Amino acid sequence: NGAGCSPATAEAVVPQAPASLSVAPGGTGRINLAWSDKSAVESGFRIYRKTGTCAATTAWGVVGTVPANGVSFQNSGLVSGTPYAYQVRAYVQSPDQPEALGQSLGSNCTSATAP
Repeated sequence: NGAGCSPATAEAVVPQAPASLSVAPGGTGRINLAWSDKSAVESGFRIYRKTGTCAATTAWGVVGTVPANGVSFQNSGLVSGTPYAYQVRAYVQSPDQPEALGQSLGSNCTSATAP
């Protein structure tokens, strides 16, 4: 603007999205997830879930996290006979600025019905 430029901001690090998410029934009220870790800089992964299939208009919510280099998650306590859709995102959290967070795009969406 007419007053000049603002100070430079810190660089943001955005990890690469996980790939090849798959889900499978794991037992009564449980669904197992697995994916490929495509990022070399993530702090961990956030697991997102919504009720219904991927096309459902229900809201996504975080149901768990996995540490860096993790490639699986077990979601338990689910209602048998209910379909659930999942997506995984890698995230980077700054150790010196914990409120600073970079997050990847989501993995593919896939769904399964809880046994």
